[in-house]
Amino acid sequence: MDLSLSLSPHFDPFTKERIPALLALLEQHAPMMEYLSICTEFQETPQDYRLLDGVASALPRLMHLQLNGYSMAWKNSAFRNLKSLELENLKPSASQLLDMLSQTHLLETFFVDEIKEPSGALPLRATTTHLTRLQSLKIGGDLLSCAFFFEHLLVALNTCVYINPIDIQDSRLDESTTISLLRLLSRKVGTGIGGSIVKLRLGGKSGLNNTQYWKSQDLQTFLAKDMSIITMGCRAFDSQYFERLRNVFLQSLRLDHLLCVDIDTNLPDETWSFLGGLPRVKHIQLTSNEKSFPNALQRGLMARPDSPPLLPAFVALESMEILCWDLHHYDRQAPRMCSAMRLADCLALRKAAGLPLTLLTLKNCRGVRSEDTMGHLKKFIERIDYGAGNGDNANCQCEACCSRRNSDS
Repeated sequence: MDLSLSLSPHFDPFTKERIPALLALLEQHAPMMEYLSICTEFQETPQDYRLLDGVASALPRLMHLQLNGYSMAWKNSAFRNLKSLELENLKPSASQLLDMLSQTHLLETFFVDEIKEPSGALPLRATTTHLTRLQSLKIGGDLLSCAFFFEHLLVALNTCVYINPIDIQDSRLDESTTISLLRLLSRKVGTGIGGSIVKLRLGGKSGLNNTQYWKSQDLQTFLAKDMSIITMGCRAFDSQYFERLRNVFLQSLRLDHLLCVDIDTNLPDETWSFLGGLPRVKHIQLTSNEKSFPNALQRGLMARPDSPPLLPAFVALESMEILCWDLHHYDRQAPRMCSAMRLADCLALRKAAGLPLTLLTLKNCRGVRSEDTMGHLKKFIERIDYGAGNGDNANCQCEACCSRRNSDS
């Protein structure tokens, strides 16, 4: 038996007075009910809209629950057979959610649009909530609440986690507190899901970062089928502050077993330096970064008489995939060196140092039809593959290609 109760945002006062009575009907014993959805579109929900304490015991077989604008008695809501839970427009605290989730051991899918600590201070909590069957978790909220939530949560190996973009420039938090919470969040999201991070993707525009990483128990490949996927967004209006705190987050992740790096945003030299020091990265997929990446690739391979020697970067690198580069673009600071020449010089240094690249794949790149341009690269790479779309990039919608087409028009 299914029950769906939806309240219109334009009801009359007569209907409004009967809402408590409608909610009380849900306390009637319905042993066969498996699905319940209660939604409202009110922008300001009355305080007395909440499920009564007896609903959980009245619906013992309930497996799917959706609440939009309706709260509940979090600690006493023991929906023990629940498999999916969706909560919107409620803003429960992390502690309230954990109280409820500690009694939903069969939960497979969980979505909550926002969690928020009303006092701005977190309570003490000694227990950890285990959701060993969870497959999908999507959550939003402020940094303080999300850090606390994941600190006390342990989920299954193959759980996919999505954290809505978090404002890391919160006026309530000083930079020291923000850094501590970011480190806690990255560490707990990492340890709360089994396996090791084998693939990392950094994307987004200035001031908005999307970090995605894949965790697996198979440490030999980043293409395994049974992997957890964790996606987290961060935003800040101060770009320097943003870059500084993104590096804090990355350095707090456990990346010792990272095999693949996928970059779809421009990175500063400090971030490239950190990534270049990771010992097991075998493959890099790269969009833009024509200037900064060659510098990172040749780190530690050029003589620096006035500086202490540096360790080479990306010592395990075997293959690269480059997207949307203009290979015959000439930099104003080095007018005699196009992008392909600069990359070829880096690869020559790596080959001479015993760090040769075996495969380079080019997709949506300008200049691949020029023998002069490609001749520089072919000298130092075992194999070059060409993906579809190389040429004028007329259909590519990435930021780099769109910007390049606008400048050409």
